[in-house]
Amino acid sequence: MTGMEKLMDIVDKAIADYGFRQSVAYSPEDVAVTWGLTSQEAHILMRIVRPQLEILPVPVEPANQPKEHARFVLLIEQALKK
Repeated sequence: MTGMEKLMDIVDKAIADYGFRQSVAYSPEDVAVTWGLTSQEAHILMRIVRPQLEILPVPVEPANQPKEHARFVLLIEQALKK
């Protein structure tokens, strides 16, 4: 599984499941270890993904989840290129 796939799995789960989103927000280091993220991927999770997850509405309505997924894809792709 690529870093992009791992990060998007985390994001998709956090978008759909507020409880998991709280885990990412408050224990991103634990999430990074559990998902086997590299140091670059963990940095992206903590510095880019986490703040963006925190501003999402609760809940993210199912109709809005694909739009949020697409937004995170762009953010993570840009971060991985650096």
